[in-house]
Amino acid sequence: MEKMDKVLEEVLEYLKHKRVITELEKDILSTAQICQTKPFNRQAAEKKIVEINVKYTEIYSAVLITPGINPKPLLVMEDGEVWDSLYLQLRALCGKELVVIGEEKMGWRF
Repeated sequence: MEKMDKVLEEVLEYLKHKRVITELEKDILSTAQICQTKPFNRQAAEKKIVEINVKYTEIYSAVLITPGINPKPLLVMEDGEVWDSLYLQLRALCGKELVVIGEEKMGWRF
């Protein structure tokens, strides 16, 4: 997790300096902002989780099959579990962005 946190920090720093950001990058930044808000805003987190689940079905599917993840409805989750779920999605969004960055740097186009 420590290594991923470092990657997450680097992706966020990279995005802060971009002039034009994509929809995925906007979602990364807004999700990170919700994760960092003190005190924790459960309502905003729940809304963002649902938004990401709908918008990025591949991330939602990947989270569901992650070992150790016990999916349950947001309504029965405690605040810490909601935050963990949102953070897991943030990490997945950053992973998706890393692929895009790699493709751009390598000149790959599909």
